[in-house]
Amino acid sequence: MDGMDMHEVDGVAVSRGFGAAAEEGALLTEGSPLAVEVRDLVVRVGADGPTVLDGVDLAVRRGETLAVVGASGAGKSTLARVLLGSVGPGLVWDKGHVTVDGCSVRGLGGRDLRRLRGRRVAYLVQDPALSLTPWMRVGELLAEVGADGDRANELLAAVGLDGVAQVLRRRPAELSGGQRRRVALARAMVGEPAVLVLDEPTSGLDNAASEDVLATVSALRERRGTAVIAVTHDLQVAARLGGDVAVMEGGRVVERGQTRRVFAGPDHAYTRELLVATRLARPDGAREEAAHEVGAMTGPEAAPAPGAAPKFDEASVPPFALRADGLCVTTPDGKRVVDNLSFTLKPGGGIALVGPSGAGKTTLVNVLVGRWPPDAGRLELWDGTAPVDLAARFEDRSESQLMGVQMVPQDPATSLNPALTVRTQLARACKRRYPSWSKEQLAKRLCELMGFVGLEEALLRHRPGRLSGGQAQRVAIARALAHEPAVLVLDESTSALDAVTQRDVLAMLDHVCARTGVAVVVVTHEPRVASYLCDQTVTVGATGSFAFADATPGT
Repeated sequence: MDGMDMHEVDGVAVSRGFGAAAEEGALLTEGSPLAVEVRDLVVRVGADGPTVLDGVDLAVRRGETLAVVGASGAGKSTLARVLLGSVGPGLVWDKGHVTVDGCSVRGLGGRDLRRLRGRRVAYLVQDPALSLTPWMRVGELLAEVGADGDRANELLAAVGLDGVAQVLRRRPAELSGGQRRRVALARAMVGEPAVLVLDEPTSGLDNAASEDVLATVSALRERRGTAVIAVTHDLQVAARLGGDVAVMEGGRVVERGQTRRVFAGPDHAYTRELLVATRLARPDGAREEAAHEVGAMTGPEAAPAPGAAPKFDEASVPPFALRADGLCVTTPDGKRVVDNLSFTLKPGGGIALVGPSGAGKTTLVNVLVGRWPPDAGRLELWDGTAPVDLAARFEDRSESQLMGVQMVPQDPATSLNPALTVRTQLARACKRRYPSWSKEQLAKRLCELMGFVGLEEALLRHRPGRLSGGQAQRVAIARALAHEPAVLVLDESTSALDAVTQRDVLAMLDHVCARTGVAVVVVTHEPRVASYLCDQTVTVGATGSFAFADATPGT
C-alpha cells in the first residue's frame, strides 16, 4: 500500500503507518477530546456469576486507533457491545462507568440509544451480510440510513469504491467480499460518528482486500478524526492498523501501549505467547510420530462394528483419498473458474485452495461436496476398498459418499444445532455411521472423539452457546470425524480463531490426519495455514485460472 512501511517483529509484520498519521500514534491526538472512556468496568454472567469483564480501564481520543486482541472468551466482543450500550443476553453490567463522545451509555434506551448508535458510535459487524439486506440495491441501502444522491456518491468514494454508479445499482450478492465490507463501512459513516467499532474487519478477505479495507479505515480516521476501535484475533491486523494495542486475557486488559513497542518488547507473558503462536511452527517429527501410532477412528475395540474401516497404518494405506481428472467448472453467471484441473490427494495429505476473493475457491468446494455439478471431468473417492465416481449432485450421492466427504465451515454456528448438547450431536453422527451400536459402544466412541480434538468429556453436556469459539470449532471437527470420512473440507475453518487457539486447532488437525489417514482440502487466505497442513497448493487467480504446485511453500 502507498504510504505504508512494514517491518517484522517476532514473526508479525508491523506497520510503520498507513500514511503519516499512524506513525505518530498518540502524539497526533495529544490534546484531542476523549472519544471513549472506560473506568473499572465489570460485567458478569447473571447477578452473581463469573466475570466476563473484570475491572477494565480504557481511554481512546479522537483520531486514535486501538486494536483489542486476545483469545476467544477474553471479553473483546462484550467490551465492543458495551460501547454500543448493551452487554448481551444473560450478562449483567455490575459496575463501572463508560462514556462515548461525552455521553454516558449505561441505562440508555429507546430514542437515546438510537442516537448513540447513529451519531456517536458506529459498528461494523464481522459479516456484512448481517447488515446489508440482500434484496436491496446499494443505493437503497444507503438511502435507508439517510444518504442518497450526492451524499451516497460521496460516501462510496470516501471508502474507496470505484465505479460508484454501477455499485449503486448492485445488490450485496453481486459484490465481492471487500466491496460488501466497504458498503457496510459507508453505511456506518453516514452519521459521521466520533467512534467506529470494527469487529474482525478483515475476516474472510484475501490479503489485497484486507489491506484496502484497513487503508480505507485509516484514511477516514485521518480525515474525520474518528476514533477507531478494532476487535480482532489477528495480530497482523493489529500491526497493520498502527496506533495502540490492548491485550485482553480473562476479562482483563493485561497490556496496553503503542503496537510497535508492545510487539517488539511485550511485558506480559500472554502477549509473548500470542506473538509466538503466530509463527505456526510444526514441532520437528510430530507428524511422523503420530503416523506411527495405532489409529483409533474405527469402532471400539471391545466390540468392533461390522465392516469397520481399516486402521491407518503403513500396511493398509489406500492409493488415494480423492482424485480429480480434467475438472472444469463454470459458475451460474457463466464464469469459468476451473479449467482442466487434475490432482491426487493422498491419505493423510492436504491440498490448499488459495487465491483472491471471488476467484472460484468456494465454487470448487461446492463441487467437491456436491452442491454444484462440474461441466466436465471426474472426481473419484476411495470408498473403503475401491475407487468410486463421486456423484455430481449431493442428492444423488450414496450414504457412503456423503459420509466420505465432510465439510467444516468457517463459523461453527452454521453447522452446530444451538438447541442440542454436544453429546447428542456427536451421537447422531456416530449412529449414522454405525446404527447398530450399543450405548456402551457409543459412549466409548464419544470419549475417543473428544480426546481426538483435545476437549474434556465434561463438555459433552454443554450446548454450543456455552463453548468458546475454539471449543465450538473443535466440536464441529469431531462431528465430521465421527462419520470416518476420507476427506475433510475446511472452509476458512480457523480464520475466526485467535492465534493461540488457531495454532492448537491446526496442531490437532495435523495430528489427526497423520494418525488416521483422513485427508484435508483447506480453503484459506493465509499462506501460513496452507503450509502447516498441506503438501499441495492450487492457486486460483483473479481470472479463475489455476496454477498447480506439487509442494506448498513455507512462509
